[in-house]
Amino acid sequence: MSEVTLEMSLKPFKAIDNASIDRVITRMFRQWAMVIEKFDSVAVLLWSADGSELLDYSGDLEKTFEWAHFIGRANEFDGDWDRKRDPQKLSPHARRYEYTEHPVSFSYADLRAIVLALKTVGEAVSGKSVRVGTTLDPGPEFSISDFKYRRHPEVCTAGSMGAKSFMVSYETLHADDYPYRAYPEGIPEGLSLATFLGAQASCFMEDMGFDYLWLSNGFGFGAENWATTGPLFDGERFTCDTKYIDEVCNKTLKFWHDFREACPNFEVQTRGTNLSVGIDFATDGCATKAIYDGDFDLVPPPNSPWAALDKNFGLELAGFMSRIAELPAGKGYMYRYYLHDPWWINSPWFDRYEGEPHDIYLPLSITRLDESGKPERSGYLNILTVDTSFGEMPDEAVATVAPHLMRALDTAPDAVPPFVWVYPFEEYQTKDPATGSYRLSKAFFEDWFMIRAINEGLPVSGVISSAHFARLVEHVPSAFANSVLYVPVPQAGSPLERALMAHGECGGRAVVYGSLTNAGTGLRARLGVSLDEPLEGRFDVEFAEIPGWEGELRSTKLAHNAELSDGGIDTVLDQGADNTLALTTVRRGSELRVISVEARDASSGDGLFPGAGTFVWLRGTNDHEVKQGGNLLKPYARSSCYITSAEMRRALSRFGFDIHFDMVDADAHVPVITIHRHENAFIFSGYCRDTTVGCRMHFPLGVPVLIGHEVAIHEGVGHYHFPRSFRRECRVFVEQTEGVVSMTEYGPVSMVMRRRVLLEGLKDATMYVFPERNQPEKCELLLNSVKPNSTGEPFETELVETPWGWAYRTEHVTGHVMVSTEFDEITYLEEQKGACHE
Repeated sequence: MSEVTLEMSLKPFKAIDNASIDRVITRMFRQWAMVIEKFDSVAVLLWSADGSELLDYSGDLEKTFEWAHFIGRANEFDGDWDRKRDPQKLSPHARRYEYTEHPVSFSYADLRAIVLALKTVGEAVSGKSVRVGTTLDPGPEFSISDFKYRRHPEVCTAGSMGAKSFMVSYETLHADDYPYRAYPEGIPEGLSLATFLGAQASCFMEDMGFDYLWLSNGFGFGAENWATTGPLFDGERFTCDTKYIDEVCNKTLKFWHDFREACPNFEVQTRGTNLSVGIDFATDGCATKAIYDGDFDLVPPPNSPWAALDKNFGLELAGFMSRIAELPAGKGYMYRYYLHDPWWINSPWFDRYEGEPHDIYLPLSITRLDESGKPERSGYLNILTVDTSFGEMPDEAVATVAPHLMRALDTAPDAVPPFVWVYPFEEYQTKDPATGSYRLSKAFFEDWFMIRAINEGLPVSGVISSAHFARLVEHVPSAFANSVLYVPVPQAGSPLERALMAHGECGGRAVVYGSLTNAGTGLRARLGVSLDEPLEGRFDVEFAEIPGWEGELRSTKLAHNAELSDGGIDTVLDQGADNTLALTTVRRGSELRVISVEARDASSGDGLFPGAGTFVWLRGTNDHEVKQGGNLLKPYARSSCYITSAEMRRALSRFGFDIHFDMVDADAHVPVITIHRHENAFIFSGYCRDTTVGCRMHFPLGVPVLIGHEVAIHEGVGHYHFPRSFRRECRVFVEQTEGVVSMTEYGPVSMVMRRRVLLEGLKDATMYVFPERNQPEKCELLLNSVKPNSTGEPFETELVETPWGWAYRTEHVTGHVMVSTEFDEITYLEEQKGACHE
């Protein structure tokens, strides 16, 4: 990774003499030294205010500015708090509090001195180059803003935190006579906010010594940055006016053109919205692809911290993957971790996350696949923030978080994962070639469907854009032969459709989801289905007998909203479709429709990876409803409505991956899981919001045995109870009928072996062992060894090439097996053997 960013406010600077400033900076860089060491360079993102210090800057260095010395919302509006629940306005959401009794006053000269000290002291302490960034937030939270709420309220047209509370990037300004640094005579009437911001930011950053600008809370990515509604979706209907959609899209794009024309020389980093690329376009007309392709020198938005704070990891991970499926030219992507909140009296690591590292392990298990199909890791790590709401920088936070960050970085994805999302990054933002219109409901529905699927336990952790996928498969049809793909139904005749069909023809496996109304006849024929009259409303659900489903509590009632779900349910099974099995059907009176099918290739054998050439199609419905007054859709309860997105995980059983959950309560939260590859291992990461939920797993090679866990095997299926959060390595799969199997780290106690792991509880087992780094020559297996672990009972092993790398296979094993890995370099140790014996 190239750059680590320490985000901080000015609150730790409780005195502003040079010695005090240097002490704060020195302490910060020393605290984070272990993490900094892994990166090429360091940045500090300085939350001095909300960007109003930039907007108000006149060039007078002796002038003081409003800074973020409050707890709670700095800008108070009459009438927009909950009078019933908080009549005295005691909540920090209704009023502001000083963070300390006597906050210091900062001038622009003081700010410039702090920026310079961050670079000079930071470089001296860390030995790395240091950049410093400044921030702009469109809302009312962080510091008092005369510019936004008194001088130019006309640009605050979004209602994210009350009526007219957020600036919208593409608004225009009324005239004023305030002496700005870029406009000494004041702002002329009708000047675009983008042009003003670009010119003013360029002057401010040059004068203060800043190196880049951070645009916060969705600024530059549409109008309403948090809500599911927007100019193109009112909560009930999507607009069909293509001309209007184009106008809305062009507004956001014009912001970037105007801004860059006025500020051409400074990098921009972005926070983005709380949603996904498809939802942002469908509701706000935010053309992310056009922004990425616009040569605007911007770093794309990272994972949303807000979704993780609300425990909506489906939203965080799906949104993150949608944003990085494609990237601006020459830019990497960012992972951002919410450590402390310097404004709202919470430190997520200690309170929201309970000291658990799930929001480290889950996002850092995501694999972005580039145009060649190679995994590309994130290039930026941001820590938001190193200080608390009271300006403290607690050592405990760094000491407890840093090891998890290091572990996640050290076990980052390095290969194509077993489950890959093919994301239609471009298609969602362009017109349907067949009709010349946009399909807003398709983008909206399919992203919400994936969000809920991840929240229902789908372990997808890799993403590739549909354009990259289509070009890659055109040249290498078997490029993804060893993964299960998740692909939205492609448009008839599109490159994605051709690539999907080619993938299947060469034995590839795919779960295809969404409406088939506009699909090609070839895909429908392959699935063995046809179209009938579309239906919506409530249905009864009928299921095929599929092992493993019976343990999951579910309703047999389905609610389908056609507007939120890309049309009605219109699919029926073809007569005589011999290789197609209807998995789920819905019925209303005499009307019958199929909503999930398995279309198995007639020549498909089981082998090590069953289901070659098989497609599973899921119609899906939007398992949410619009909640008036809420920012997000409200999930349907599992006890009252059949959750179709859960079939995304259940479909994996058709390819030999059984992942099922046992729940006491039908509405229990099931674990969120990712599975990625690292050095020939399978790395399981997860978050269990409800630890009473059990997990049953069986994969094509057997039961995955996670290092550091016990697994109870019953009738060949592994039963796990996971802790709140986990990141566990799996190198062994076991096939046996009954018993408790465990795998634990074991002291190597060897001058040759650098690592030993003990596998216990085997009963007439067949097992596969994946050597580290795909180096079988450095792996030793000893059956029923005794200390000092140099010998064991003889047993036969066979080195086989599986779809996921080299593995040792052996049968009829009873007892325990010591799995040992040699040092990479043992020449010196070999030379010392004689001396050691003497």
